[in-house]
Amino acid sequence: MPICTFKNIFNKIKCFNSISANSLLIILLSSIIFLSCKDEIQQEEKLAINQNATYGDSLVQFPKFTTSANYQLLNWGVYTDFLQEVDQINRAKVSKLQNHAERLVIFADSMGNVVPDTLKTMQILTRIKVVNTRARVLDQNIKKSVLDSTSLINAIAELNRASINLIDEINYKFKKDDIDFQQKEGEASELKKQQKFLDSVNIAELKDLKKN
Repeated sequence: MPICTFKNIFNKIKCFNSISANSLLIILLSSIIFLSCKDEIQQEEKLAINQNATYGDSLVQFPKFTTSANYQLLNWGVYTDFLQEVDQINRAKVSKLQNHAERLVIFADSMGNVVPDTLKTMQILTRIKVVNTRARVLDQNIKKSVLDSTSLINAIAELNRASINLIDEINYKFKKDDIDFQQKEGEASELKKQQKFLDSVNIAELKDLKKN
């Protein structure tokens, strides 16, 4: 019969503690793995939901260009391409949104490098930079491993606003040019009338002199 010595009791307690520690470690590791898998599943589900969602504002209306602006934009085709992409992102799902965002960045860079001389005002160039920044923010948001719906919606809304502001600035520029041109035409016409009147007076005076 084994003798129950202090040493034997100590060894049994030590063995029990070792088993308990291993069990605790296994339970802890299992919990970590479980929580990690659960979080990954939730992220995948969130991404799957976002992939089926349509983003942007399908009712957004961009201002129409004035006749003068439309004529000048014929020489700035890349800007027209950019606006088409902006329009399409407001009705696109995530599966196509990434392609649109990538093209937006490319077009935004290009149009900033080939601005027609008639559009190179400080106000328009500033608006172009803002549009470029908004396009890049959207591109960064759409490339995230896990999409944030709120950030994505806000990025599209900011791009819409920046695009509208640029259109308004372009229209304002050409409206102002038209007004200035009309004023100059009016001034030139008035000068012609005055000159014609003076010429008629001079002719009349010459006739009077000849009679005398």
